[in-house]
Amino acid sequence: MIILRILLTDIGFVIGPYVSFKTFAIISACASIIPVVCTFFIPESPYHLIKKGNKDEAKKVIKKLANDASDEAFFEKELKEIGSSVEKDMKNKGTICELLTKKIYRKSLIIHICIKLILHFCGNDVIKSYMQTIINATGSSLSSRNASVIFGIVNFIGALASGQVVDRFGRRPLLIVSCLLCSVSMFCLGLYFYLQDVTSYNVDIISWLPVTSLMLFEVFVAIGILSLNFMIASELYPINIKAVAVSTVTLLSQTLGFGVQFAFQPLNEILGEYTCLWFFSICCFLGFLFALFILPETKGKSFDEIQRILNRQKSEKAINSNNHETGKF
Repeated sequence: MIILRILLTDIGFVIGPYVSFKTFAIISACASIIPVVCTFFIPESPYHLIKKGNKDEAKKVIKKLANDASDEAFFEKELKEIGSSVEKDMKNKGTICELLTKKIYRKSLIIHICIKLILHFCGNDVIKSYMQTIINATGSSLSSRNASVIFGIVNFIGALASGQVVDRFGRRPLLIVSCLLCSVSMFCLGLYFYLQDVTSYNVDIISWLPVTSLMLFEVFVAIGILSLNFMIASELYPINIKAVAVSTVTLLSQTLGFGVQFAFQPLNEILGEYTCLWFFSICCFLGFLFALFILPETKGKSFDEIQRILNRQKSEKAINSNNHETGKF
């Protein structure tokens, strides 16, 4: 579904420059039907099925998602662990107030917000919205129409590559690489505009730099930042609070994303394109540091394992406190 979402976004790149606004709106509306149809073929989460008391269906889904080497004992073990996790999670209410006040959700919420901030401040939304304007401003020999098509295809290829490598290398290493290379790309693009607009340097010598930077950015934003944003967020929360947390943070982040796009053009005129692009570069680098030092790896881990990682310090303190009170050392 993540790849499908990126594909639908890239349709605008490929066909947008060649059709009228009316035609584009009709095509976009028709394309929006595709994910609706696809949802009918996606199996329901076994966590949700057990939450609803449908253990037989949950077992069928586990069998469908498991590899061929799995035996009946494996299915029963998985079913038992999921049932225990759901029972424990559902003891707590799933409200916004609880999300904001309970310490057990605090680290998940902070990580989720940081991931959303990286998504909207990496420059992806602005690049997509102002792609043709940026290409024209660089004076590149590549037409803005052709560039839009090329970048749309490159972005989709990056999304396909993400699906192939995310379970091989893990979420955290992929986000680290993605943020670092996106930071380099935005810095180089900003450097080009700085040399072109502020200095007397002959930018014809590096006329290849803006297109190359944008190409590199489109590949690695799709491979890491864009794809992993949704994947990691879905793995952070227990089932009782997930819907509330994801919808709340998404609503706030979309509002923020709109603000970033709205502010780009006025700030661009006041501060210069290079300043805005360097700001995106700094944000990507901060995302690199976040992924390197804070983000936990969730690859191949169950919800219980992820929650134990997120609340490890709290658990260790609780164990030490209990041992001290009972005299066990």
